[in-house]
Amino acid sequence: MISIFECGDRVVAEWKLNATETVPFGPTQLRNPISVRGTSIVQIQNGKVTRSSDYYDSVASRRFKVAAFFEEWVEL
Repeated sequence: MISIFECGDRVVAEWKLNATETVPFGPTQLRNPISVRGTSIVQIQNGKVTRSSDYYDSVASRRFKVAAFFEEWVEL
């Protein structure tokens, strides 16, 4: 987490995710570094998350794989 800001019933978090993807390449495996910066905005009512949005470069981050890291984080 880089920074967090709260205003009323909304919370904005700036974050950075660093990971390594292992990809088979012939008889060996390649390790591709993944680095994604983004922002998440959530609305909280009665102690529960009622809305959420994530903003980041989906092409650079390979969003379909990165999204798996957040499945347990926000449940609407």
